Order: sequence, then C-alpha cells, then structure tokens
Amino acid sequence: APVVVHVASHGRAFHSQLVDMTWRMLTPHKVTATQTHLVYNSVAARKSVSTSEQLTAYDFWRLRHSQMREASVLKYGDEVKGPGWDATITAMTAAAVQFELLFTSCQHIAKLDLSIKESGEGPQDNKGGAFILYNCARLATLFKHYQEAVQAGVYPDLPDISAVDSHC
Repeated sequence: APVVVHVASHGRAFHSQLVDMTWRMLTPHKVTATQTHLVYNSVAARKSVSTSEQLTAYDFWRLRHSQMREASVLKYGDEVKGPGWDATITAMTAAAVQFELLFTSCQHIAKLDLSIKESGEGPQDNKGGAFILYNCARLATLFKHYQEAVQAGVYPDLPDISAVDSHC
C-alpha cells in the first residue's frame, strides 16, 4: 500500500492533518494509503536552494534517488541497470530519507539540504543515511562470514555476554 508522509512544522501540523482527513472524507473509495505525520519545530532548507521556487516532497525524493543512483553507478559501474537495481536503489533511497528525517529530534528544526553543486553532484553532508546503511550492510557481512568461519571450526564462538568483563 502506498505511504503518504506529511512533514510539517508545529504551525502547519494542524493543516496537514486537515488535508489528511479531508482526503479520506472526500474519497469515494476506501483510502488504502497509510498516512504518517512527522511534526517538527520547523522545516527549513539547510543551505540556500539554487532555484527560487519551492521544492516539493517529490522533488526532494527525486534528488535523493538520483544521488543514490549516482553513488551506485560510481561503485558498481555499468552493472547498475534493470528492475533489480531500480528496486534496490528505491529501497535504499527510502531508508536514507527516513534516516535523514528521523535523525532530527521533533523539538529541533529539521534542516534538509536541497542544494545541488555546480558539478551536478549533491551536497557532501546528506550522505548520512547512505553511510549508515553501507556500514550496517558491511557489519552484517562481517558477522555472517565470522559465523561461517565459526561453523567451519576456524574461530571459536563468541563468549556469552554475561561472561565478558566490561571493567577496564
């Protein structure tokens, strides 16, 4: 089912909830989309946007999706083609956007970096979500290989956590 995320400041939260309720009331068929409201102190662009027009949530998604695709192409080259890669990049983009939005406490200003550099590259400081995802995947791979080596008898199993002396 599709998901609609309303990202709004405290002042606009009531308005976004009204939009949600009005949409549900005026839709003749059952609304199957899940709607989520993320309310922040305020939402602002971290750096000035290169254009004078306001960017929509879809524009923000497209920007992050193109950055994720570009990062994949830089890492994997011409291999990045087809529906499998499209699904992977879309999933990675969703996770990175969620990380970027949920990283900010609701009491603070949610600052989204929407700038695009002259070279066409995205900003350097919006890669936090992708960086976290990469490191989680890398750690999962390391643990998987370690478990395989334990099963093969190469390494001993990790001790029970209660047996580990954490005092220095």
